[in-house]
Amino acid sequence: MKIPKLTPVGFISKVHGYKGQVILALEHCAPSAIQKAAFLFIEMDGLPVPFPVQEFTEKGDDILLKLELIDSDTEAKKIVRQTVFAEKLHIREDVELDWPDLVGFIATDQSFGLLGMIEEVEELPMQWIAHCHVNGKELLFPLNEQVLVEINEEKKELLLNLPEGLIQVYLEM
Repeated sequence: MKIPKLTPVGFISKVHGYKGQVILALEHCAPSAIQKAAFLFIEMDGLPVPFPVQEFTEKGDDILLKLELIDSDTEAKKIVRQTVFAEKLHIREDVELDWPDLVGFIATDQSFGLLGMIEEVEELPMQWIAHCHVNGKELLFPLNEQVLVEINEEKKELLLNLPEGLIQVYLEM
């Protein structure tokens, strides 16, 4: 029997409903990276146990997940806070940068224009935040798949589509 190489992708954060659905909080990849995985592995008693994926729905940065063999909220509660793994084959390898690697990149917003150089990236609970200065004022903005439009590693440039009004809030302070 061949044992697949596994990589952690996140953890089960909570139960959703009463039919065994759970919320998978992704920590190490984008939803699209594991969307086609037939199985996800959940750590139980120190070992990865395979669960066939029945339903997979993106819910913001998290995933609403229905796994076979888990049909009630009682069964789902047993896997809350457990680490979830996926086979390395299902994890896209084309993403080479981690969010902290973006320090020194020039950020541009599609609506506002040039923001400036990213001076710092910090991890807050469930969110990465970038810091830069615009017109002499510090601007903090989220780094996630929803705001990221394009990364040019060669030119060290980042194109973003930040939420409407976010930049103005910082500039008016």
